[in-house]
This record gives sequence, structure tokens and C-alpha cells, in this order.
Amino acid sequence: MTSPLVSVVIPTYNYGHYIREAIDSALAQTYPVHEIVVVNDGSTDNTTEILKSYGSRIRLCEQANGGPAKARNRGVQECRGELIAFLDADDAWLPRKIERQIEVLRELPEPRVVSTDLMPIDRASVRLSIETRSCRESEKSIVTLRDLLEFASVVPSSVMIAKDYFKKLGFFDETLAGTEDMEMWWRIASVAPIVKITERLTLYRVHTGSISHNADGMLSNHIRLLDKAFSSLAPLRQRPHWRRIAEARMYREVAFMRFSSGDRAGALRDLLRSGCRWPCALRDQRAKKKHLGRAKSFLRYSLVRKPGAKGAG
Repeated sequence: MTSPLVSVVIPTYNYGHYIREAIDSALAQTYPVHEIVVVNDGSTDNTTEILKSYGSRIRLCEQANGGPAKARNRGVQECRGELIAFLDADDAWLPRKIERQIEVLRELPEPRVVSTDLMPIDRASVRLSIETRSCRESEKSIVTLRDLLEFASVVPSSVMIAKDYFKKLGFFDETLAGTEDMEMWWRIASVAPIVKITERLTLYRVHTGSISHNADGMLSNHIRLLDKAFSSLAPLRQRPHWRRIAEARMYREVAFMRFSSGDRAGALRDLLRSGCRWPCALRDQRAKKKHLGRAKSFLRYSLVRKPGAKGAG
């Protein structure tokens, strides 16, 4: 792999207030991207006007609103590059993100999926975390299917993937609302591990004021995801007991959603469900097998503090 062509896919729906930051970060990459394919998924705000202002610097695709999976699939089909980097319209990249991913890909025996660590930002693009790790540029980790089930997170904006993977494994499942990206990473990891760069090169926007209140809907979507994955992916069919691990993580995340929306009783119920399925899901990190700090903190805040109180997150 010498200097492969990189296509950027940006799906957007009513993100006119963020889309410019996303596109500008792609244009500012130290490794020049071949093309930026923006799929306007039926936006009704000022997104169209902003996109047209970029002229030939982007390839604009218009379609009726069909959701992020359909928009990403359209973008992939339109791409002409060998590698595809996804970027959600409300996220952004640091300038060396693509360059670092290309460097890692060159080290691998064959093109794989490479993601990066995340730097959370708020609505005003203020960074919410201070980098304290001493990371060398060569540091990277391997994310397996087992990791993804239990604790590892991969977001679309951090991923670079060879276009050939979509020919082998298919596109994003447009019937899985809200979990289509997770299902895709599981599908990929069932074939080959995902390589993760430990540098925070992807700016991931946290919408603190818009935490979903539809926890039941999220739970239903995740159960549909698990049903599909454990019936269709060979590594999961061979290890049905792993479903308890995935369910533990699912209930843990839903518990935090319920607590953030003020439903303490529901949060505690789902936290107990998580612990019953896989107690280790409540630990802070996989390496800290004896520390249940996550559970202790959550229980303390649930029982004592009000949702949103200082220090409760």
C-alpha cells in the first residue's frame, strides 16, 4: 500500500449548525483526501445552502430521509477511493487523523479496519476531556469481537475501512435503527480484529442536553441486534453464552440512560439485570477485574444525588 485514495463519507440530517466544522476538518487533513461525499438525508434546515457553498470541493448526494444506515450505504456506493473514512456531520477530526490511519494500515499485512480513540466535545466544540495518557504515536491495540460485546466502543467517525469489506460482508443493515453501526463492527470483527490507534484523533460530540428518553426503544433495538448477530455470525453461534455478556452491557448502558432522564427506579432495575447476567460488566475496565468502581459510583449517585447534580456524571 503506497498512497491509497481515501474517500470521506458524511451523512447528514438537519445538522446545518455542525456540518461546516465536519467538512472543514476533512479538508484540513495532512493526508489529502481524494473526495468528500456528503449525503444529505432529506434535511429541512439550512444544510443544503451550506453544502452548496462548498462547490466542487465536495460531492453532494441528495436523497429523501431514510436514516443514517441508508445514507452511509449511499455514500459507500458513490465512493471511488480504495479506503473509506466515515465522519458524522456533528463530529470532526484532528488534522493528522487520516495520516496516522494510513501509517498503521501500511504496517499491516493486509488492509483492515482502523479506528482511533475519541476526544469528547460539547455543543460548542469545547473538549470535555484532558489528555493525561502518555501515548506514543506507535501505540495501538487490537479490538476483538469479544471486546466489542463486553466493553469496547467504536463510533463511525473514527473508522477507516477498505471498500472491499463491503463487497465481502455487505452494507449497513437499514432495518436496525440506532444499532446498525454496532452490527457492522461486529460483522467485521467476526472476520478480522479491528486495529485501534490510542491517540484521540476523532472529536466526538456529546449532546449533553439531548440524552434519549426512549430507553425502552433502545432496549428493543438492541435485542433485535442480538437476535440477528447470534443467529447469523458463526463465532457467536458457536459461543451462545457470550450473549449474556452482550446483554449485561446493554442493560448497563440503558441504566445510565434511565438515570440521566430521571428514572432512578428503572436505572437500578436495569443495573441489577446487568449484574445478574455478567457481574464483570460493572467494572471500570476489563483489566481491572477486581474493581467495581463503576457500579459503586452509579449506586451512590442513584441513591443519593439527583440526576444532573454536580458530580453525578
